[in-house]
Amino acid sequence: MNRIFAAAVAAAVAVAAPLSAGADMIALSAPLASASLHKGGIDMNVYYTAQDDNGFEVVATYAPAATPAEAARLRMRLADGDAVHFALPGHEATIYTFERSGATVAVSAEQADAPERIGS
Repeated sequence: MNRIFAAAVAAAVAVAAPLSAGADMIALSAPLASASLHKGGIDMNVYYTAQDDNGFEVVATYAPAATPAEAARLRMRLADGDAVHFALPGHEATIYTFERSGATVAVSAEQADAPERIGS
């Protein structure tokens, strides 16, 4: 029973924290809080702002780790329950997922499986 309670408390603290980060995932639970994600040779910093219609505008600035001067920015609007998955141009081996649940925006990155080639 104590183990279950401890796990529940740990999960609640992780969700309530303004920012949590792991090697391949970040979670933002407050507007203008930001965090960085580093995966597949790309450095990415993400934050969000709350909009009047209960949507969040999520802003991600990313650049190749080797050439940070080539930074680019993407913006998206996420409603509660929205999730998107995509790769960045020129970096198709890493799939990014942006998900919103309540006041939390989670961003994760994972290496995609190598695509099958026709005639291989």
